[in-house]
Amino acid sequence: MVLFLFAACYLAVRHQPFLCGVLFALSCQIKIVPVLLFPILFAFWWNRRSILSFLLPIPVVFLTLWWEPLLNFPTLFIKNVLSYGSYWGIWGITYWLRMTGLSAFSLVWFEGFPQPKTWSSFF
Repeated sequence: MVLFLFAACYLAVRHQPFLCGVLFALSCQIKIVPVLLFPILFAFWWNRRSILSFLLPIPVVFLTLWWEPLLNFPTLFIKNVLSYGSYWGIWGITYWLRMTGLSAFSLVWFEGFPQPKTWSSFF
């Protein structure tokens, strides 16, 4: 993921929006973290008036790599990849909230959250 993301940023500096988009999309295929950098790359290419050249390869790469699992086992792919979720309270901000010791955040589970957990899951 880091290799593809680093190469995408390198190609941004070299003013190659199409290849930057391809490598950015490949990095997103490995982890979802590169999506956090999407606004930066979007603004970068928008400012250089090359936004379409950057954006066009992204859905092409996604559809190309997702074609086979979507056709052969769409339910499993959608459930385990596109709507994947982890247990609440295991890592990140939700872990910190659980460490406060408050009863509203004490249960580690992935469904049926009380209201405080529902709102904290967006972070």
